[in-house]
Amino acid sequence: MVGNTHSHDNPASDTVPVPKPDEFIAHLAELEELIEDLKTAKITAEAARPQRKLKK
Repeated sequence: MVGNTHSHDNPASDTVPVPKPDEFIAHLAELEELIEDLKTAKITAEAARPQRKLKK
């Protein structure tokens, strides 16, 4: 049985192409690099932030 492809009930994911394994690995590497860049930026920002002294 073939479903109606013109129905509004078809999921959008049904038309999204699945990346090839090498494309997926490349995207994963880009994501890992982005995460490392964000961690580095956070450390740099925290180091540049003025430190507060506790009141006694």
